[in-house]
Amino acid sequence: MLRNIKKNILKKKVAEYKRTSSGGQDLKLQSETNAEYLRDIPEEEKLIFTDFDVSATKLSMENRPALSRMIKLIEDEMISKVVVYERDRLARNVYEYIYIVKKFYENDIEVIFTATDAPSFSKDLFLETWYGLSAQFEGKKISTRLSDARKRNPGSLIGYIKKMVKKENGTSQRIYKADPKISEDLAQLFLAFSKVESREEIFEVIMNYRGLLNRNEFRVIDILRTPFFTAHFEGADGLYHKLPNVEAIITLDLFKRVQKS
Repeated sequence: MLRNIKKNILKKKVAEYKRTSSGGQDLKLQSETNAEYLRDIPEEEKLIFTDFDVSATKLSMENRPALSRMIKLIEDEMISKVVVYERDRLARNVYEYIYIVKKFYENDIEVIFTATDAPSFSKDLFLETWYGLSAQFEGKKISTRLSDARKRNPGSLIGYIKKMVKKENGTSQRIYKADPKISEDLAQLFLAFSKVESREEIFEVIMNYRGLLNRNEFRVIDILRTPFFTAHFEGADGLYHKLPNVEAIITLDLFKRVQKS
């Protein structure tokens, strides 16, 4: 009996790894697809590792606790197989991905990618490096798209009240109305900053409005760099483009003067 207990303890496990990059992102697709490859594995032989609301583009491996735990158990020779939806769930940085791949190689880990059309895990490091580069490139594109979306439709922004309005075609659109409780203070911040003539005056304006707006000095500087308050966004071409669903708090001309200050 003791021999069986010891054998069960020492038997290597099958790891399932999942990661979501935002709190609202659903794990259903990853879980259901992975389940097809885990169905015949006894429950006591499975280990599930999930990193919730963790961006592999923004955060390093050290800030993904579930992944770090899995890598540690791989190093301790406790895991024989890893089941994961796609390479980008493991990493979107090619250097981190290759670090993980080498851990798989060193410990003879069988890796199963469950996504449709995902290339099988290769023992060719050059090939896996190429796949890692592709994941990194795609991650940068996603990051750019999200950044562009936030420029046009931020989830929330000081000085604005956001409303959802239904259009005639049945779709919904976010409308941003200036908040009368604070929009005038924001306008005065831009006006005051446009008139500064010395570093001392810059510091004085920022510190004065830090308390008035209840934001730290770094956030005040961010506000001064945000063209959304003019009902415009800055495009990749470096030009300012109109946002028809936004009420301007300051003029674009005033914003441009502040950028030159």
